[in-house]
Amino acid sequence: LNVDLSREQTAKVINYRVMDGLGRFVSTVVHTNVQNDKFSISPSGLAAGNYYLVISADGKTIAKPFTVAK
Repeated sequence: LNVDLSREQTAKVINYRVMDGLGRFVSTVVHTNVQNDKFSISPSGLAAGNYYLVISADGKTIAKPFTVAK
């Protein structure tokens, strides 16, 4: 799962969390002082199914769905 984030202003803290279909957070990555961010999250430890990548910064949250197929 590739993440490419661009912001107009630098965020002090950005939380990237993977949530499973039951609403449980199964992975969390925290980056600090971010304006432009590119990185990968490996789904190798995840079971096949539907998930959400939940990104939180500066009091705002967005969720993007993705599927792991094995």
